[in-house]
Amino acid sequence: MKRFSTEAEVRCRKVYPDDRASLIFAIGLNDAKCVHSQDNPVTGPEDFRKNIAFLAENATQYTNHIIFVGLTLVDEQKTVPIDNVYFLNDKIKVYNELLSEECQKRNATFVNIIPEWSNSDYLHLLSDDGIHPNEKGHWSIFRNVVQWFT
Repeated sequence: MKRFSTEAEVRCRKVYPDDRASLIFAIGLNDAKCVHSQDNPVTGPEDFRKNIAFLAENATQYTNHIIFVGLTLVDEQKTVPIDNVYFLNDKIKVYNELLSEECQKRNATFVNIIPEWSNSDYLHLLSDDGIHPNEKGHWSIFRNVVQWFT
């Protein structure tokens, strides 16, 4: 959030009068992770809502084409815990729903990744750490996002 204005200014600069910008946010997984226990998220749900509201409202200064990419699932066999940090799919789904609700309130596009991943063997879409999407995972996300540009 501290870098938002600086980053948006650089990326949404108009070179030609008919230039259009889109802002795509892919955030939330690190907010949903828990530290020291499975019930201690890094960012509480209300703070998460406030952060999404801040980004969505400030993005309207640059464009009306605002997209939030939903959270992705993890491989809990590899992520519970890692150095006392927990990535839990149940928590991820809660934060994904909070993100969806905030997007709906603010008329921002929400690209929900979880349903597609839940209906497949999504583990092959994750890198070896069980958290980050691999090349196939990024391709899956891209296919979901790109449809909002056609």
